[in-house]
Amino acid sequence: MDNIKIVGLTGGVGTGKTTVIEIIEKQFHIPVIVCDRLGKEVMEPGMPAYDRIIESFGNAVVDANGALDRNLLAKMIFEKPELNRVLSGIVHPLVLSEIDHRIEKAKQENDKWMVIESAILFESGLDKKCDEIWAIYTKPEIRRERLKQSRGYSDEKITAMMNSQMSWEETKAQVDRVIYNNDSIDEIAPQLEKFLV
Repeated sequence: MDNIKIVGLTGGVGTGKTTVIEIIEKQFHIPVIVCDRLGKEVMEPGMPAYDRIIESFGNAVVDANGALDRNLLAKMIFEKPELNRVLSGIVHPLVLSEIDHRIEKAKQENDKWMVIESAILFESGLDKKCDEIWAIYTKPEIRRERLKQSRGYSDEKITAMMNSQMSWEETKAQVDRVIYNNDSIDEIAPQLEKFLV
């Protein structure tokens, strides 16, 4: 019998997912799969997606160091949105396969918890792999301030990013627990402690 509990963690841009992940990993010693990070890993030279991306997008997407030029890929996708389906069709199944592999490994190691973090948890269908879904909530004005300070984004860019993501109302209706991240970083661990019982 599997005793592992798999948690899906999500939250919009600027909610502090990186901070919450660090606390889960460092204070609670729980393995976290960060889907963005994993997506980048499968695209590294020698990894399964690398050759297939070059076949689909051409040699121009390889930079001087032999790695994929992510900025050029992003520009190509921006100019031709249908190419996003091509890239997702290559990367997404490999990410899902790696997630399954890591879940199996965690089960074998008798881990009690595993967290899968994704900004598009519901859109990608990853919520189906989870026993519980947690979402991070941060007031929109605080998110804006953080994104301006940490990333130097303009109001227009922040608005466009927020509007492209699932609304808080839609998210909240589908989650089991909410992590509030509006004030001090010190408020996060006590909330997690209550969940991790």
